[in-house]
Amino acid sequence: MFVEYVVVDGEDAQALTQRQDAAIREVLKWFYACHSAPAEGGQTETASPTPSRAERDTT
Repeated sequence: MFVEYVVVDGEDAQALTQRQDAAIREVLKWFYACHSAPAEGGQTETASPTPSRAERDTT
């Protein structure tokens, strides 16, 4: 997962900040819902590590 927060100046700055804040909240809700520890006795599903760009580059 990759999340990038963009900061701008000017009249659109406040609106962009609010949209980004809402989007990031939704991403975090999704992420924690999919990756949180299960209730008693369950097993936790762990994500595989994401390879770095250097590891993915096959050129």
